Amino acid sequence: AQFRPVGITTDRQAHILVSDSLNVHIVDMNGQFLCFLNLVFNDPLRIATDSEDNLYVVETSGIVKKVRYLTELKGTLTEYIPGHVGRKRILGAQKKK
Repeated sequence: AQFRPVGITTDRQAHILVSDSLNVHIVDMNGQFLCFLNLVFNDPLRIATDSEDNLYVVETSGIVKKVRYLTELKGTLTEYIPGHVGRKRILGAQKKK
C-alpha cells in the first residue's frame, strides 16, 4: 500500500491528521503514527477541524462528512453534510489560530 497524502490539519491535542486516497491517518507532533480512522471515505480531498475537534472531510464528489473522533482515537461518523462543494468554496486544511 502506498501513502499519498492530499490533506493535512491539526487538532487541539497537537495531533496531525493527514488524508490520503482512502483514510485519515493520525500522527503525534513528532510524526509517530498513532492510528487511522477506520471509516468509509470516498477519495478524501481536504480535511479541517473545528474548535471542538470535529473533523470535516471533503470528498472529491463534493460530499462533506463530519466526524467526531474520541480521545482514544476511535472515529465515529456523526453526520453527512449534503451538497456540492464548488472549486472556489472547497474546505481548506488550515486551522484558524
